[in-house]
Amino acid sequence: MLEFSVSGINNYIKRIITSDINLKSVQLEGEVCPFKEPSRGGHLYFELKDEDARIKCVIFNAVKQYAELPFKEGDHIILEGRIDLYEKAGTYQFIVSSVKVEGLGELYIKFLELKEKLDKEGLFEKTKRTLPERPNIVGIITSPTGAAINDFCAVIRRRFPTMELILYPVHVQGVETINEVCSAIDYFNKIEVDLVVLTRGGGSYEELAVFNNEKIARKLSESIHPTVSAIGHEPDYLITDFVADLRAATPTAAAELISPDLFAEFEQLNYDLTNSLYKINNAIVYAGDELDNYKRMLEYLSPFKKYNRLRDELNLIYNKISSEIFRIVSNEKLSLTRLYKKIMPFDKDAILSKGYTITIGEDGRPISISNLVKEGKLLKTVYEGGKVISIIKDVKE
Repeated sequence: MLEFSVSGINNYIKRIITSDINLKSVQLEGEVCPFKEPSRGGHLYFELKDEDARIKCVIFNAVKQYAELPFKEGDHIILEGRIDLYEKAGTYQFIVSSVKVEGLGELYIKFLELKEKLDKEGLFEKTKRTLPERPNIVGIITSPTGAAINDFCAVIRRRFPTMELILYPVHVQGVETINEVCSAIDYFNKIEVDLVVLTRGGGSYEELAVFNNEKIARKLSESIHPTVSAIGHEPDYLITDFVADLRAATPTAAAELISPDLFAEFEQLNYDLTNSLYKINNAIVYAGDELDNYKRMLEYLSPFKKYNRLRDELNLIYNKISSEIFRIVSNEKLSLTRLYKKIMPFDKDAILSKGYTITIGEDGRPISISNLVKEGKLLKTVYEGGKVISIIKDVKE
């Protein structure tokens, strides 16, 4: 037994494929599957299919080779090129060297014909109802063992775990699918559910094409409940997508579209509550500040407060006046003291205390000039401790 690493076995298979002369120049014919725009490098990746299978293809430097892409989804084309293996992914692909468009593929033509027919009947507009925002009971039509149901349930458990799911198991490919899907819709029409989801995971176009069936389309339009079609992946558009009230790209997308996120709502509610409490607290603080301002204003305008304020102002004025009077009196007292010291030597009592006498006339004025002294006039001589009254008998010059 030979042993290989993963890269080793891929390299070995690549050498076998590239050394096979029959795979170096190959012509393929088929129908173009849905594809995306060329990559950033300018390469175009797409798939070619027939009724039973599909193959990955690539046109390198497609943007440089063609002013516009040489084909579109659903075209029937003939390719020339070679088979190669992409070692990193372990997948083989057809490297295209030339393209020839033969027209639309048979499967795509049938799809367009049925789509046009049902559209003219108004079937696509018949069932465009609004889905409930918080469905409590949801009917699921899908395979019980496929990835679709697991993905769907995982999203519901994460976002809206209280939702009740009722599964109606069906085949999601093959001839049994048509009658089983129609029976499932009839079943849900008889019970109470909020909406019905028809879903399956990705697959080949041929596997998904059973949902382009006219019988399924008409039965889906008869659902009394809102419906969601989630078949395949993003590029896959089927007749059920146009008939249903809502089309979802994948089973996971369908689960997200029909379920509110309770935990996100809780977080938002908690945020809103916290924010509201913060605003309320700020409002209370602001109201308290305003109340304090009004209180201070009332206190300022209060007659009692006004009386006290005026009393304080009067006391202040009184104190200022008292201080000024005291200052003036002190200054005057100091001036008088200085003046007293200057005139003290001329004080009568001071003179008498030194042994001097003072003689005054009848008019009480001191005798200082002779014309005031006349015979017969009275004189009063004052000395320390007493006085003498005299009569002038003679005046000599």
